[in-house]
Amino acid sequence: MKALWVFSNAVVVVTALVCMSYLYYACRSVSRSRLPVFSMLVIGVTALVTGLQFVYPELLAALVRDPDAIRAGELWRFVTALFVQPNGISQVVANAFLILTFMPAAERLYGRNILAVYFASGIAGQIMNYSWNSGSGGSSTAIFGVIGSLFVYVIRNRQALLPAFAFIAGAGLLCSIVMLISRDGHGVGLVVGAAVASRLLLTSMTFRAKETGAFAESR
Repeated sequence: MKALWVFSNAVVVVTALVCMSYLYYACRSVSRSRLPVFSMLVIGVTALVTGLQFVYPELLAALVRDPDAIRAGELWRFVTALFVQPNGISQVVANAFLILTFMPAAERLYGRNILAVYFASGIAGQIMNYSWNSGSGGSSTAIFGVIGSLFVYVIRNRQALLPAFAFIAGAGLLCSIVMLISRDGHGVGLVVGAAVASRLLLTSMTFRAKETGAFAESR
């Protein structure tokens, strides 16, 4: 089961990297390019809190998804658990790579609505991990929701993009089945992120024409 968990997570990340790279090539914003402010805010707060957890261990204890504390009514821990990395440096490095890679790219597509994707999927993942008694926190459930939004963007715009990438995105989403069977909160985040993104307005984009390679207005 551990090998299956590793494989499904690896497939999701690799397919997301492929889709994201293609989106950077195939589409560009109609409006003037802007900094990914909301991504920078989330990344900055997460980096600050995560850094402080190593200096003040009591902060980590106060913010993690502690089952006894939650049963006592501290439901806010489902949110604060997204800003700490209780598994140490390895979790910090992995989640830093994922959030820096995927969240600014997703904000380019969804604008500030990426915050809805991030927190809805992150909190849902934390709740399910609590019910499965799995781990005690980390930002990865939210990041996998962001990845789900990238897959959905490709699928929603499949008419304007090369067909192969819709299949690649679909393969990434299908891995959520394996994750859910494995009781992996990443799968919950992926599904919820995809569901939220499917209902969001998209930023205005032009797409590179499949025949000529030139950009053309999509709407």
